[in-house]
Amino acid sequence: MREQIEHFGTDPALFGIRTPAAGVRRDATLVLANSGIVHRIGANRNTVALARHLAGEGFDTFRFDFSGIGDGADRTDGLSWERSSPLELCAAIAAARRASGTDRVVLYGNCGGAAKSFWAAQLDPTVRGLLLTNPPPHPADPEFGGEVEMSSHGNLLPDGVVPDPGADLIGLLDRGVRVLFLFAENDVGEQYFHARLADRVGPYLADERLTVARIPTTNHTLASEASRTRLLTQAERWMMTHFGETRGD
Repeated sequence: MREQIEHFGTDPALFGIRTPAAGVRRDATLVLANSGIVHRIGANRNTVALARHLAGEGFDTFRFDFSGIGDGADRTDGLSWERSSPLELCAAIAAARRASGTDRVVLYGNCGGAAKSFWAAQLDPTVRGLLLTNPPPHPADPEFGGEVEMSSHGNLLPDGVVPDPGADLIGLLDRGVRVLFLFAENDVGEQYFHARLADRVGPYLADERLTVARIPTTNHTLASEASRTRLLTQAERWMMTHFGETRGD
């Protein structure tokens, strides 16, 4: 497997690692976001494993570091990470599209990376799928420890405005975005989904625009070998179901 370095962005100039599809090429590219402040390999090297596994199944993949993380250069404009990370992820999406030659983009992230991917999907209409492990509770929900008054676009909310993350999720699903929520058993994100979102998304679960699955007996970072295998297996199955068409070029 031969991987390539791709440079992109202007402030800051960033780079990512592209893993070209092997064999049959699928008509979608996967962009993988940092989880929190973990650099691009991901906790337990999950990001590397997922990128390479799906490349082996025909999907171009692209993983990179946000500014100030790992090999990501610092920004010079003073933007907060809440505002800068969706913009940087959109720049990575554009770079991945140019390199792969497809306009169908799927985003992957775990925890904080899932949140950043969700924000970027609001901004970029080329995002067709969200493959999210342990997406966290909304950061402004006080019952789940939230303190930051932030919208699902990554922008700070005016005083007194209550966010509605369900509306943002439904908006993406109505746009045609396919979404997989893959939770470690009893993760706080799974608890949040059932408390805040499950009652509102029944029709989307029924027609599989939204898929919710669980990896049993593991922790938030999917540290066990068995859980990492489940991640690869379930991600591959979902990607092949929704984005497995081969390219004609």
